[in-house]
Amino acid sequence: MAIHERGYRPYAGTFDSRGGAFSITDIGIRTILKTWGFRLLALLTILIFLIVVIGLYVELQAESGIDRIRQSVSMNETPRKTFEQMSVERLRVAFTVFLTSGAALGAIIALLTGAGIVADDIRSRALSLYLVRPIQPITYAFGKAMIVPLALGIVLLIPGLLLVLLVALWQPEIGFWEFLFNHADLLGVVFRTWLLASLSYTGVMLFFSSRTPRRGRVVALSSAVYFGGMMMAGIGGSLRGTMRDVLKHTSLVSNAMTEAV
Repeated sequence: MAIHERGYRPYAGTFDSRGGAFSITDIGIRTILKTWGFRLLALLTILIFLIVVIGLYVELQAESGIDRIRQSVSMNETPRKTFEQMSVERLRVAFTVFLTSGAALGAIIALLTGAGIVADDIRSRALSLYLVRPIQPITYAFGKAMIVPLALGIVLLIPGLLLVLLVALWQPEIGFWEFLFNHADLLGVVFRTWLLASLSYTGVMLFFSSRTPRRGRVVALSSAVYFGGMMMAGIGGSLRGTMRDVLKHTSLVSNAMTEAV
């Protein structure tokens, strides 16, 4: 489809003073937020987040109550775990559940948001217009590369940070800021997971999307990398030796979680 047939006309408005890369990213994110696929996946992420939060809160309160009962009826003076220690242990388990599911959902979101980031411009023959001055190739590439990480931030980074902040608010023995200061590494886990997933998914999407003008082909090739790698890593889990290590590192999701957590 030629650019004229798609509706491109000479621009008569004003230019965005924030820069070409920001404008490209802004338009991409606004387009993504309007799609039903992204909204449904975001809703699913919220549901998973609520389930994890409620389960974590109930588990902490129950374990804390049981521990106090045992301490009151016990004749020995064995030290019990503090609520802070229990919170950190349970939070790391919750991270494994939420961030793993979030990284898997992130792969689907990357397919929805990244399949056409360059392919659509190639198909509509608009890429040559974008790459003339004042938009330089590096500006175009950076603007497109920021779309997938920002989309993943909505469903992975923000909920992960909220999970840590909620647990910090639940602390009866120490303050909110003291908990965050003592366990700043928990925030690092969330940031590393988001960063590694963003780099992996963005690299794959940009590579395939810039090689073909067809969205379907981009989705098929990227799905083979994402979910094929997950299957191979699952098979490797049942093996031993060198082959186990090789297959385990074929999954972008598993690698992101392993390196982060």
